[in-house]
Amino acid sequence: RQLVDDELYGLWSLFRPGVRIFMLSDSCHSGTVAKDVNLQQITAGHGQVRVLPAEIQAGTYLAHRSFYDGIQTGYPPGDLAEVNASLILISACQDNQTAADGARNGLFTGTLLEVWQNGDFHGNLLHFQRSISERMPWYQSPNYFRTGMPSREFEQQRPFTI
Repeated sequence: RQLVDDELYGLWSLFRPGVRIFMLSDSCHSGTVAKDVNLQQITAGHGQVRVLPAEIQAGTYLAHRSFYDGIQTGYPPGDLAEVNASLILISACQDNQTAADGARNGLFTGTLLEVWQNGDFHGNLLHFQRSISERMPWYQSPNYFRTGMPSREFEQQRPFTI
């Protein structure tokens, strides 16, 4: 099913202060997994992009309307959710961009795996995002997004470590 942004923020708000959440999102319009993306201004035009056709999206919503409406009413709007954990998101693109497919995975995931080099990558989280970005095409810009409680120690960590 599709994830609703308010649901993500609501779930993140359940974590206690001091918890570190590292999230990767290889999806279109994933810069902050936030609302207010003006889809009329977005044009794919570059790379191969898998998009859920509007009629399927609408049909899915209508078939499960009470479920999705329950999610919307069950969580506060994302900008009102109090996130006490430290969350860092590295996403495939900006909120106004689409995420291209790669040969085997999404282009972002494939590039991330190249940068990670089976664990041979030794920089911090921001360096990881920048290293991925440097290898991406000009029309897809991976984002580095923080929310919740700032944690310099967390940001200085090597990816995928505790």
